[in-house]
Amino acid sequence: MVTLMQDTSLRDRTEQFSKVLIVEDAVDLCAAVDATLYDAGYDTRIANSGDQALREFYAYQPDLVLLDLGLPGMAGIDVCEAIRRMSNIPVIIFSALGETADKLEAFDRGADDYIVKGAEMQEVVARVGVALRRAHTAASEGGVSDYSDPQVHIDFGRRTAVIRGKQAELTRTEYELLVSLISAGQPMSASQLLRKVWGPEYNSDELVKWHIGRLRKKIEVDPDNPSLVVTRRGFGYMYVSPQA
Repeated sequence: MVTLMQDTSLRDRTEQFSKVLIVEDAVDLCAAVDATLYDAGYDTRIANSGDQALREFYAYQPDLVLLDLGLPGMAGIDVCEAIRRMSNIPVIIFSALGETADKLEAFDRGADDYIVKGAEMQEVVARVGVALRRAHTAASEGGVSDYSDPQVHIDFGRRTAVIRGKQAELTRTEYELLVSLISAGQPMSASQLLRKVWGPEYNSDELVKWHIGRLRKKIEVDPDNPSLVVTRRGFGYMYVSPQA
């Protein structure tokens, strides 16, 4: 295995630059992604295996991880889950695996986004930018009030959700979907949620469908017959506040 080395004397940047950890074992592709993100203004670091990814994660403390799934050593999907247990930073999967089942498992393990290899580098840069803007906005929001109903309590300051007395382990995306629906107070179409939560750069309503499904599994008593996040046929998704 070839390990890519960087000239740290030339690559170091000040703290104003967001730090992106690129985890990829394909040398040429890794170099291309690294150069593209660096040219776009990001401070970057490379890991070529799953085990190295976790070591670099501890040492580098990135703002975002761009993560391949097919890695030597520890599998990428396990790296994703390990990172999510420790941190809420954005994790974007960058993989040749493009089946729906692969994407669903990645989202289930805590991924925020999924890019299938072959996408234009401009799209990769755009997705990274969107994810970092979302994370920055979430960190800077100073919400002081809470939301409560008989089943759900949202602490906007801490960005946590307690469902029927137990804290829900929501990903950043799941939390933002739930808060968006609660705040709207009316049905929101998949397209509206996509723009609200992911941003205008995204055009796949499937992202919303997948994440709504994951959210329901974490907050509903019966995810197959949801009573909190319901579908209003012809209108979209809606949060229905339960009665006391």
